[in-house]
Amino acid sequence: DFLGRISAAIETYVTHKFGFPAVGRTLDELQQELSGRGVDPMAVDALVSFVRGMDVYRFGGSQFDNAAKAGVVRKTEALLDQLEKANRSVGKAVAPSGPVAAGGRGEP
Repeated sequence: DFLGRISAAIETYVTHKFGFPAVGRTLDELQQELSGRGVDPMAVDALVSFVRGMDVYRFGGSQFDNAAKAGVVRKTEALLDQLEKANRSVGKAVAPSGPVAAGGRGEP
């Protein structure tokens, strides 16, 4: 599904950019790992807020129409930009691969 693909792209991005496996971690574990690696707290908070916002669509019964999809894509792009800036400050750049290298967007 669309949100699953967005989540997978974010997990892949975090895995490649910050050098640890993000897949299968709880949100708290992900937050602790990023914070422990010195990632900008604002970027970590943005990731947490993003995931919680997606959970509202996935589990909270909010309507997920084309306008909502477009909003999620915009928020995903903004989050990836913020994480990229945070990654530069940590100094652990790793070349992305997979869906992230293709723009971080899955087709609906």
